[in-house]
Amino acid sequence: MLNRIKGLFALVLVCLLSGFQTFAEAEKLVLVKDGEPQATIILAEKPVKSAQLAAFELQDHIRQITGTILPIVDEKAKTTGIKLFVGKSNAAIAAGAPDDFTKQEYAVLFKPNAIIMIGNDKNDKGKVNYWLKRIPGTYAYRTWPELFDENGTLYAVYDFLEQFCDVRWFDNSEFGTDVIKSKTLTVTGKDLRRSPTFQYRDPQGRFKHNMELYDRQVSNWTVRWSEATPKYEEWLKLIYEKGKKQPECKHPHSWLRYQRSRVYAFLMRRKLGGEKYKVNHSFYGWYNRFWKKNPKHPELFVEKKTDWFARGYPDAKVPPQLCYTNPEVVEQCIKDMHRFYALSKEDRNKKRLGVDKVYPIVPMDNNSYCKCPECLKLGPSARISRTFSSGDNSRMFWSFVNKIAKTMKKSYPDKYIGALAYATYAIRPEGMKIEDNISVQLCLFPRYAATNPEGLKRDDMILKQWADGRPLYLWIYTSLTAGHKPKIPMFPKPMGNLIGPLFQKYHKAGVKGIFFDGMAQETEMYLFFKLADDPYQDYAQLLDDYFVRMYGPKAGKTLKKFYKLVESIYTNPRNHSTGAKGPALFYGILGTGPRMKKLAELVNQAEKELVGAPELWRKRFDMFKFGTWDYMNEGRTQYEKNRVVKVSKPIGIACPLSLNSVPAEDPTKVDWIDAQAFGGYNGWLKDNGDISLRKITSRMTRYGDTYYLRLTEKELDRKIGEGDFWEILLRNDTTESV
Repeated sequence: MLNRIKGLFALVLVCLLSGFQTFAEAEKLVLVKDGEPQATIILAEKPVKSAQLAAFELQDHIRQITGTILPIVDEKAKTTGIKLFVGKSNAAIAAGAPDDFTKQEYAVLFKPNAIIMIGNDKNDKGKVNYWLKRIPGTYAYRTWPELFDENGTLYAVYDFLEQFCDVRWFDNSEFGTDVIKSKTLTVTGKDLRRSPTFQYRDPQGRFKHNMELYDRQVSNWTVRWSEATPKYEEWLKLIYEKGKKQPECKHPHSWLRYQRSRVYAFLMRRKLGGEKYKVNHSFYGWYNRFWKKNPKHPELFVEKKTDWFARGYPDAKVPPQLCYTNPEVVEQCIKDMHRFYALSKEDRNKKRLGVDKVYPIVPMDNNSYCKCPECLKLGPSARISRTFSSGDNSRMFWSFVNKIAKTMKKSYPDKYIGALAYATYAIRPEGMKIEDNISVQLCLFPRYAATNPEGLKRDDMILKQWADGRPLYLWIYTSLTAGHKPKIPMFPKPMGNLIGPLFQKYHKAGVKGIFFDGMAQETEMYLFFKLADDPYQDYAQLLDDYFVRMYGPKAGKTLKKFYKLVESIYTNPRNHSTGAKGPALFYGILGTGPRMKKLAELVNQAEKELVGAPELWRKRFDMFKFGTWDYMNEGRTQYEKNRVVKVSKPIGIACPLSLNSVPAEDPTKVDWIDAQAFGGYNGWLKDNGDISLRKITSRMTRYGDTYYLRLTEKELDRKIGEGDFWEILLRNDTTESV
């Protein structure tokens, strides 16, 4: 019996080892050999739009790699060689493709002599064109699927290209796609089946008709609410070099087609979109309906309802909010909700706000609430908390939402109210039950992880409060500034290795999706998009891959040092301890003279390393240098030009004589109770004019002819910083020189 067990164990061990060996030596499939096609892309006889575009994308990227165009045929055509099944078809099902995908799920499956790329797709069989022929280099993106359609097959092809063909999409410029060129393309790999980690991935409401706004947000060279500047136009010429030179693009409409197509393709390839979720401030339309007839839209006016709007603002042109305790306001909201659900599912999804399953209820974007007696019982009329996210008006607002949600549950039990947890109604009201058919979108600040420990604690508390199993979404502020960009250039704000842990925390809390408010710059936005698809990816590996593939092994390593140095400066809490803002923070504390000098050395080194390098790497470096480094230098130059170091008149100090006697040689026994205090303020200046992070208080006293001076530092880590030293200058009276 023992021998039989030993024999069985040996057999199992051999099988395990054999299986491991089989996995390690997976079959290699040659798609292109020496420039000759060895594979065919196969679609259904009547393919959906997602599969059509996926086939075009697969064909074009393999062309970029090998110079060879693989044929695209329908499933009835006779083929030889490797079969690349794209999307659902009878032939793909017969080859082993699954047909039980959930929302946004997809798979890449390796079969003998075949690869299946398939996923859950919207059943739209309209015709897709890849290129717009009348404008060279322009995608026919208007015929493509929408970002928020079910595009599972597209996702499968993008994963196949990225993971098995080494394709990268770093940005939307003409130089942002990276392939490793070879006349032979051989692939091998392991089956995958997955869906994006976050089901909703919204690049700030970008749609086909406004894709150019993405460039305005991601560029450093815009001001205020992404308004263009002359430097922005120069930047566009760099990133769209070919497009800007084309005669066809001289017409503004043709240029917009070109630009929008480039942005749209990039966002599609980064798998942005997914589940529809459109929740935002939803009551601004009430002014045209119930406050005053708008001459531009007189048909919207119903009648004036003064009592429906916030009281207590006699000097305001319009009341800033509604009265959320007025029963008639609640009743009108319910009527509007019924009118919304009387529409077809398709028409509901076309609305600016709201989708089939979610009806939005969000107040106006201000903190001036109604001052009527009933509203004041539930909260103050204006902000009282010093923090942006608070619960000042939570009880009033969530009581209002609850009333509408209760009616919805009776009439539409499978639908949800969608509401923001934002500003003065971000914190969940203590002891109040929030109806479970309310989905909540939390407005959080990821950059608190780098700059504001207390703000991060508050965001974490809000996340924990609302994570009770209800549909949870995020609205996160990801750009350089949560508001408009200042005219003086800012110091970059990379979060680097903080992004992954943040996104993992969101996912573990049950967050279903993310709205990106504002676009981060260059490397940062790439990381945000990658980690929104899968927050558990290796950050260090992503960063290494990014810089080496973008700029080559030498310059890439140097520019990674640049990025990591900027990241270490920005994410050091010590650099945010003074409360300084604007230029004082950007270049008085972060981008100081010595730091900018060190960064300049890295930029110059990378530039030297790119001499004789491939043109693509040098083009990307030019984009970085103008888009980021020149921007930073402009900020430092303006800071130095505008900085005025005020030299005050000599400070006259009446130094008190201590009543106690003490040996002059023993300063530890000095009694400081009656000492004169001076200089107890933040913002001491260094000798070079940069702002010191030191928080110093000073006291002086006198024992006989001996003077004692004490300098006390608070809050910092007592480590000596760059440029830190003290020079004490004293004189007997104001008439003598030091």
